[in-house]
Amino acid sequence: MKVDRALPLIVFLACAATARAAGAPADPVAQAVQRFADAWAGVQSYTVTATVHEVKGSRTQDRTYHLFFQKPFDTRAEIVAGDGRGSVAVWTGGTRVVGHQGGLLSFITLNLDIHNRLAVSLRGTTIAQANFGALLNQLQSLDPKSMTVTPVGENILVSTPLHMAPPDDDVARWTLLLGPNGLPVQSTEYAADGSILKQVTYSDLKLNVSLPASTWRV
Repeated sequence: MKVDRALPLIVFLACAATARAAGAPADPVAQAVQRFADAWAGVQSYTVTATVHEVKGSRTQDRTYHLFFQKPFDTRAEIVAGDGRGSVAVWTGGTRVVGHQGGLLSFITLNLDIHNRLAVSLRGTTIAQANFGALLNQLQSLDPKSMTVTPVGENILVSTPLHMAPPDDDVARWTLLLGPNGLPVQSTEYAADGSILKQVTYSDLKLNVSLPASTWRV
C-alpha cells in the first residue's frame, strides 16, 4: 500500500489554521483591566459608601464616607462615621477644596489647598483620588506583566507589587477587587510584612444617578 507522505503536513497546516482562527488565549490581566475601563466608560455619576481603614506608623484611622461623584471630577465626600464625623468636602476640579469640619466647627466654611492636612486622610489621600477613575488610572499606569488575576467567587482580584515614593514607600503590594459589573468592590494596600496599611470597601453603589446642583455646595 502506498503511503501519502504529504498527509502529515496537510494535517499540521490544517491544525495551525484552526488555531489561528480561534486566536491565542486571552490575557486575564488585560481582560480585567479592560473590563474595568469599559465599565467606567459607561458611568456618568454614582453614589457609594466607602468604609476606610488606614494605618500610618503607630496611628490608625477608621472612617465611613458617603461619596457623590459626577464626571468629569465633581466630588462630594461626607464623613458619616468615625474620625471626623460630620465633616464635608466638595471638589470641582483644580487645587482647592471647600468644606467644613464636623462638630462645633461645622459652621465655619473652609477653602483649602487640596493637600492641606485638614483635607486629606491619615495616609494623605486627597479627594481627587477618591473616585473610581483615579483607581483605573493607577491600575493602567502599572506594568501588567507584574500583575496577577485570581477569581474570587463572582469577583476578580487583581494583585500587583508597588514601588512608591515617600511618604508611601511603606506600601509593597496593592490588590483591587473588581465586582461582576467590572467596578471596584475593595482596594487594599499592604506593607512588606503583609499587614494592611489602607483598605477601602465599597458598598451600596448606585450608578448614573441624578445629582442636583446643590450637591456641589457646602
